[in-house]
Amino acid sequence: LARGFLASALLFAAGLALSTGPVLAIETPITTAGLIKNTPYVAHVRVLSSGQVPGMAATEYQLEVLESFKGSLPGTIRLRMLSGFRVVNPSGQRHPAGSEWLVFLGPGKSGLYPLRSLQWGRMDLAIDPDSDLRIITRELIGVPAPTFAGRYHTLREFREIVRSLIGGAEARP
Repeated sequence: LARGFLASALLFAAGLALSTGPVLAIETPITTAGLIKNTPYVAHVRVLSSGQVPGMAATEYQLEVLESFKGSLPGTIRLRMLSGFRVVNPSGQRHPAGSEWLVFLGPGKSGLYPLRSLQWGRMDLAIDPDSDLRIITRELIGVPAPTFAGRYHTLREFREIVRSLIGGAEARP
């Protein structure tokens, strides 16, 4: 029991240390629509490389920004993600170079951008073998079009969802 508490406390402390801004509250559930509306940056990214952050239970990723759906990001950014499993499993597991994600990011500092949500701030993308379309592998909740609710989406559909939520702003490659 004490070991589990210590691991949880270390993970929480690492989360605070990774924050590039003030910690406002413990995370509460949010819809995808709410996250899009309340996030400064939403982008499609590809992992270029990753490495352990010295002295921290975190992995830093170098990401190529393939498309910005909301906000303007530079061509490459860095992102740190907690890797608390390293406390229990020193070998760890990283997302390999070439992995593609949708990310919801907070304001950056020196090229390092935090996930806006530890739970919902990163969505994996998979390639549909029948169409070569990139598919979001998580259900989107609270999006405006009823035809989108309750199923997986392509990036094209996601682009339209973001436009409808933020008032028709153009996505930038």
